[in-house]
Amino acid sequence: MKSFSASVGAWGRKTERRLELIHKESAQRVFNKAQTPRAKGGLLPIDTGFLRASGVGALNTMPSGPSDPSEGINENWEGVVSLVIDQASPSDVIFLGWSANYARLMEERYGFMKTAAGQWPQIVRGVVQEAKARVR
Repeated sequence: MKSFSASVGAWGRKTERRLELIHKESAQRVFNKAQTPRAKGGLLPIDTGFLRASGVGALNTMPSGPSDPSEGINENWEGVVSLVIDQASPSDVIFLGWSANYARLMEERYGFMKTAAGQWPQIVRGVVQEAKARVR
């Protein structure tokens, strides 16, 4: 039989793992939803692909990246954003955005981020249920 302190310690570690999973997975899902092209049922407009490729993330500060296609296109935007999210601790604020100089205009017109962010409560609820099942 476990001692009381061992039981509390195990509960604390399990809670920390769930919190970390919920924090990271929820952020990733919101970003993925915002990055879903209109042609695939999302709201992100795709013309040249630069807007989508300008997706960036940072911890505890606003992200930055190329604002014009002439500055280069990040072909590995998914990996870069996933890496930022993966490095987050539960106390970090995960900032996600788009560095394309016309991103704000496209957001105002299509609402890809606002719509994804508006689904935050449902996304977190779903991830919480998954975390309960995965972290026992």
